[in-house]
Amino acid sequence: MCLSVDGGPEACVEGPIVAISGITPGTHVIDARIGETRTEMVFDAVPSTPPPDRYVPIFDGPAVPQTRRSVCVISNSLEDHSQNFAFAAWTTALDPARWSPQWFVPEASALDVGVAPLLRVKFVPIRAAEPLVEWRSARGNPRHPAVSMWKARHAATAASLAACDAHVYANTYDDDFVAGMVELAAALAPEATRVMELPNLYPPPDAPVDAYVAPSRFAARHASLREDTPRAVVYPAALDPRAFDTTDRRAERRDRFVVAYLGRLAPERSPGLFVRAVAELRRRGDFRPEPPIPGEVSSSSSNSSSSGRALVAVAKGDGPLRAPLERLSVAQGAHVRFEGGIPRNDVPRWLRGVDVLLQPRAAGETFGVANAEAAAAGVVVVAYRFSGAAEAAPSGLLLDSLEPADYADAVLQIDDAARARAIEGRRDVLGAFARRRLVSAYDAFLSSLLQNKSGTPATTLDVFVSPAAEYAAPLVLGALAEAAASRIIVRRRRDEARISVVGCLEGGCVDAWEPRCVEAARRFAAPLTILVCGEPWALRENGGGFATLTVGTTAFADAYLPVAATALAEIDPENPKQVLQRLLLSRTENNTATKRGGVAYLAFRCRDRRERFVAALKRRGLDVAALGACGGGDPHRDFRHHRFGPRWHQDAVDLYGPYKFVVAFENSRVPGYVTEKLLLALLAGAVPVYWGDDPTHIFNPDAFISCSSTLDDCAAEVLRLDNDHEAFEKLRSAPALAPGGFDILAASKLPRDLATALSST
Repeated sequence: MCLSVDGGPEACVEGPIVAISGITPGTHVIDARIGETRTEMVFDAVPSTPPPDRYVPIFDGPAVPQTRRSVCVISNSLEDHSQNFAFAAWTTALDPARWSPQWFVPEASALDVGVAPLLRVKFVPIRAAEPLVEWRSARGNPRHPAVSMWKARHAATAASLAACDAHVYANTYDDDFVAGMVELAAALAPEATRVMELPNLYPPPDAPVDAYVAPSRFAARHASLREDTPRAVVYPAALDPRAFDTTDRRAERRDRFVVAYLGRLAPERSPGLFVRAVAELRRRGDFRPEPPIPGEVSSSSSNSSSSGRALVAVAKGDGPLRAPLERLSVAQGAHVRFEGGIPRNDVPRWLRGVDVLLQPRAAGETFGVANAEAAAAGVVVVAYRFSGAAEAAPSGLLLDSLEPADYADAVLQIDDAARARAIEGRRDVLGAFARRRLVSAYDAFLSSLLQNKSGTPATTLDVFVSPAAEYAAPLVLGALAEAAASRIIVRRRRDEARISVVGCLEGGCVDAWEPRCVEAARRFAAPLTILVCGEPWALRENGGGFATLTVGTTAFADAYLPVAATALAEIDPENPKQVLQRLLLSRTENNTATKRGGVAYLAFRCRDRRERFVAALKRRGLDVAALGACGGGDPHRDFRHHRFGPRWHQDAVDLYGPYKFVVAFENSRVPGYVTEKLLLALLAGAVPVYWGDDPTHIFNPDAFISCSSTLDDCAAEVLRLDNDHEAFEKLRSAPALAPGGFDILAASKLPRDLATALSST
C-alpha cells in the first residue's frame, strides 16, 4: 500500500495496517493506492482536550516619546490576505514624524497587486530581493560566504535592512524568504529589535525574536513563547465603519437561510468540519431541498415550520483542499457551494447576504479577521470557544465541542435573541477593531521596545501567581506594573520570583480561612507576598502574617479590591472600562420595549437566607426561574460546572437577559464585601434584589431593591414593582453607579496602594 498525506510525497509499506503519526489538528487528505486502485479519505483531526489555560502578562502602555525610527516589515508577498492587510494598515498610518516604514518582499512577488497600491499611495518603500536559501547554515554568522554573496548582489537592500531599528515579520518560518531575511536582519543589524507576529500558536523556538505580537489574548496565553520575551496583544483588524451596512437585510431573503465559511481552504483551518456540520444541518433541519427559482411559486408541501426556506451553504476561499472538499461535500450530501476567493474590499458587501458564519477551527484560531468582519456586519458567528474567536466575535455562539452535530444543533437553535445580540454588538466590534486602535497599539509597543534598546534600562519584576490568584491576576499585575514602573515577568516557579501573588483559596476552604489553607498559601510565599482574597475573611487575624500586603474585598484589607471589580475584568480583561461605559449608557436609555418577566435565581451555594427568600417570592405568586442547582432547580440545568470557567460571568449575564429581577444576595454581610452579584444583574439590564453590606459606595441605591427589612417585606416590594410598570422602569433605567463607583470597579486606586507597599519593602 502507498500513501500520500496532504499532497506530500508518497510512501509505500507492506501489510494491511498503516500507522500515521504527527498529524496536527485540522482537515487532512490521505490518498491511498494498492496496485492500480486508488482511494481518497478526507478526515478532521481534533484535539482530545482543550488547550491548558495560564495567565500571561500583556503589554499595554502609552507610546514613548522618541526620535524618528525605521520599522521594516518582512513578508513573503504583497497579496491582500489578512496578515498583509494588517501590516499595511498600521505601517501606512504611523505618524511620519516618528516612524519611517518600509517593506521587504521576494523578487518574484507581483509588485502591483494586493496591498502594493496602498503602500505606494502612502510612500512606503517596497524593496525586493532574492531569498537567502542557505540561511540555516549561515545562521548567526555575518561572515558566512552565502551572506557575503547575498550582500554583494543586494547592496542597497542590505544597507536598508541593516538600518532598520525594528524588523517585524509573521511566524512563517517555513517560508525560505522570510526566514532568510530575518536571519540576515539578525546578522546585519544585531542591535535592532526583531518582532514576530503570531498567526499560529507554534513559533520556532530557535528563531531570532526579541518580542512577540499576539493577535488575541488567547494566542498570548497558549502560544509556545519564550517566557521572558516581551509581548503585546494587537488585534489584527482595521475595520472601516463606512464599509458595513447597518441595514438588517434578513427580510430580503425570507426564502433562504445562508450558512457560510470564509477563509483559506487549508488543513490548519479545518474546513472539513464546516462541510460535515452543513451535512448534519441538512439532515436535522427542516429546509427546502433547493432555493426557489425566481418567479417559482413556493411548494405547498413544504413544512410550515420551515416557511419554505432553503438552506444555502457557501464556502468563500481557495486553497489546496478545495477539490477534496468538493468531493467530500457530495459524498456527505452537504451541497456546499465553493465559490473561490473574494477581494477583501468586497467582504462587507458579501456578508450582507449571510445569516450565519460557521467557523469550527480545531487548530486553534488565533483571532479570525473573518469572524470580526462578520460580527461587524451583524452576522451570527458560530465558532469553537477555545480560540481567539471569543474576542473577534464577542456576541457569537461559542461551543466547547468540535463535533459537527453540535454545530448543526447550535445553528438550528439560533433565535431572534441571538440575532438581536449580533446586530446590537456591531458598534462595539467596530470600535474595538478600528484602524486607529491597531496603529496606536503598534506605536506604543514598538516605541517602548526601541526606547529600551536606546539605552534606557528596562526595569523588570519577577512575579509568581498561585492558581487561586489567577482570577485577579490581570488587575493586580497591571496595577503592580504601574506602581513599580516595571515590566512584569510571570515565573512558573515560586522560587524564581521576588514577588508572589497568592490566593486565599489555596487548600480548598469554603466558609473560613482554616489553618490548612493558611499553610497552603504560606507555601507560595516569597520575599514580598501579596495575598489576594475575594472572601470576607480577616486574613491577618487568622494567622496570615506572612503576607506583606493583603488585597481583598473587605474593609479589613490593606488594598480594597471587591469581587465586583475582578468580575468586570474577567468579562473583558482588555477593556473593563468600556464595559462600564456601555452599562452607564444603556441604563440611562429608557428601553421600555424590552420584554422581560419573572425573577432569576442563580447561586453556587444554597444559603438558607437566599432559599427562604425565594420561597417567599413563590408564595406571593412570583415566577422564579431556578437557573442553577439551588431553589429547586433542574439538575440538568446545573450551572455549577461553569462556576470557575473563563466565561462564567458573561454566561450569567446572558442567562439573566430575559428576566425583570435577579436575586443578588451576598453570602454574608461584612463591611466592604461586595461581590459580582449586583454587577452581573445590572449588566444584564435587570433590577437586582440585594441583601448584604451597604454597597452604595459603588452602586446607586436607586438602581436596585435593598432587602434591609424582613424577607417577606422584600418579597412584597418585588411584587409591587412587578405590577407597577412605571415604577419598575424608573428603577431599571436609573444610573447604575454611585459617585466614585467607576473608579472602584476599574481598580483605579490599586496601583497607589501597591506602590505604598513596595516603597516600604
